[in-house]
Amino acid sequence: MSIENFLMKNVETTEKVEVYLSERFKAPFIIRAISEEENAALRKSCRNKVKQKYGQYTTEMDQDLYLTRLVAACTVEPDFKSAELQADWRVIGEESLIRKMLLPGEYTELLEQIQLICGFDLDVEAEKEAIKKPTEKETASCTTPSTVSMS
Repeated sequence: MSIENFLMKNVETTEKVEVYLSERFKAPFIIRAISEEENAALRKSCRNKVKQKYGQYTTEMDQDLYLTRLVAACTVEPDFKSAELQADWRVIGEESLIRKMLLPGEYTELLEQIQLICGFDLDVEAEKEAIKKPTEKETASCTTPSTVSMS
């Protein structure tokens, strides 16, 4: 294997994807993938210290907050940070806007599409097998001898 395969210029980038949630919205939502660096920052922002017995603390992740922030970070349009959009829906903050603007099914569909584009659906074993298998072009260029001679 060559390091060339992993250079930034040779790695496919994910494009922005249009997601049609329902007839309520006259335009599609546009989503994008985020990097693991951005995802780690999101996860970190959703952690809370919780006091346990005997004065000890543990860290807990607010999963609902994380998922809502993931939706906000990955959605290009509409811009949930828009003060105008928040004012129109009479809320303050991205998370509040998402919760007020979307129906439960719409939120779930948007979240599922975001998880797909971010690669949360990847089956590592299936991906390993796909990489190992030669492509049809590679297979077609190989010839198998029709007879074997033993001299």
